[in-house]
Amino acid sequence: MFHDFFAAQVVKLEVPSQQVSIQKYLQKPQRVVRAIGASSHIEPIGEDAYRLSMRPVKFFMLGIEPTVDLKVWTDGDGTIRLDSTACELRGIETMRDHFSLQLNGDLTPYEMGGTTYLQGGAQIAIKIYLPPPFSFMPKGLVESTGNSLLGGILLRMKQRLMHQLLLDYDRWATQQAEALVAA
Repeated sequence: MFHDFFAAQVVKLEVPSQQVSIQKYLQKPQRVVRAIGASSHIEPIGEDAYRLSMRPVKFFMLGIEPTVDLKVWTDGDGTIRLDSTACELRGIETMRDHFSLQLNGDLTPYEMGGTTYLQGGAQIAIKIYLPPPFSFMPKGLVESTGNSLLGGILLRMKQRLMHQLLLDYDRWATQQAEALVAA
């Protein structure tokens, strides 16, 4: 039986003032990618393309490890965007052909009252065929558990992004400002 799972998270983050704007930082998508996952889980696979290996998760008694290929780019208005382009399910090879994952997100800088903010969100959707015994379980139970699991994954990504992005931006902006002074 096929099941659809979905989760979403919203981000709003105040950006500390720096000499170099967050807009310039966001023009370097690879820095943002490193903020959403540990470097050991991210592999560059092309221009603005990355492979994210998610940590293994338990879904009832199944151990699964999704791997997602992402395209990350910055729009002309400074919005950074992320879209999944491919996925693979490790851990349960028999289910590989019955699995799809969509991950997308955006982060837009804006100013209000002299303060810069980042606002955006991310959504993840999975469609997967679950064999017995899952087909004998109430569909609502399976889907609420799956949705909760996805929500937890996105929440961890959001928390890491909010923390790591500001740390990396601070380091990067300081280095850029020092380079300008030295020049």
